[in-house]
Amino acid sequence: PGRFGSAVRIDLGLADDRRASVSMKEGLLGRREFRPNRNVLAGRYWRTALTLDWRPDISGELMRMGYGGRVHYERSDGDLRYQRIELRGATRWNRGRVTVAARADAGQVFGTVIPPQQLFELGTSEALPGYGYKEFAGDRAAVLRGLAMYRFNLWTAPLRLSTRLWLPSPSPAFTIGVQAGWTEVSTSAARAALVGLG
Repeated sequence: PGRFGSAVRIDLGLADDRRASVSMKEGLLGRREFRPNRNVLAGRYWRTALTLDWRPDISGELMRMGYGGRVHYERSDGDLRYQRIELRGATRWNRGRVTVAARADAGQVFGTVIPPQQLFELGTSEALPGYGYKEFAGDRAAVLRGLAMYRFNLWTAPLRLSTRLWLPSPSPAFTIGVQAGWTEVSTSAARAALVGLG
């Protein structure tokens, strides 16, 4: 690890992908049904991954200023065979009451047979609010997120409720956020995986 927590990590292990059957249709509180599990291509394989993290505490969402990045490569050998690469860049800048932050992610999956569970899926909780849950999928994907904020410097002190209980300060601010995403199905293997995803 470097000064800002930069690191190189290698992972190697045996993986076994199987379809998970649903044991409960709805939660204990409320009557909202759980989403059905996605289809997977079953198989056992050796998973190898290499991750290079440069200043991972700079992510756009955290407070540290500067630049950071990540490169992740993984491959499988066995019943399932694929390769996957992901890239990330992030920055955050503060000056007085102004904060600007941005993060970009991109990736691609390669293989003559691509497991559906390895496709990139975007929507709602996957960085695209305003779209349906995992509405977009593909073997290639990119996501860009940006934030600009102007703080009013009002109510910046924490709220003390008792000697042991505090609440964060309200700290109102004017904020503009942007999210953009793109996916592509670029090969026949990716199209077959998309159909297999259900």
